[in-house]
Amino acid sequence: MEVKYKYMCKGCNKEFLLERPVEEYMLRAHESCPNHDLVLINEVDELPLCSSCDEKMDEGFVFHGGEEYYCTKECLQTKYTMKQYNDAFHDGQAYWTAWY
Repeated sequence: MEVKYKYMCKGCNKEFLLERPVEEYMLRAHESCPNHDLVLINEVDELPLCSSCDEKMDEGFVFHGGEEYYCTKECLQTKYTMKQYNDAFHDGQAYWTAWY
C-alpha cells in the first residue's frame, strides 16, 4: 500500500491525508483557512475506518481529534444525533473533512 502523509492545519485543526509531502502542494491543500500552516502528524499507509461500519473513508466526520470516524450521516447517527454533532462541532470536538 502506498504511504500517505497525515497533516493537521494549525488554524482549524482539520486533518488532511496527502499523497505527497506538503512542500509539493505549495500550501494549496487547505486554501479555505487563513492560516495555511500544516503540521505533519505521521505517515500512514491506510485511510481511517468508520467507527460504525468499518469501511475505509476518504471523507467523513471526525470526533475527538481522530478517536472516532463516521463515513456518513447514517453511521454518525448510530452513536450521535445531529444536534450532538453540531454541539461538538461548535465546541471544536468534531468536524467533517476529506482526506486527499
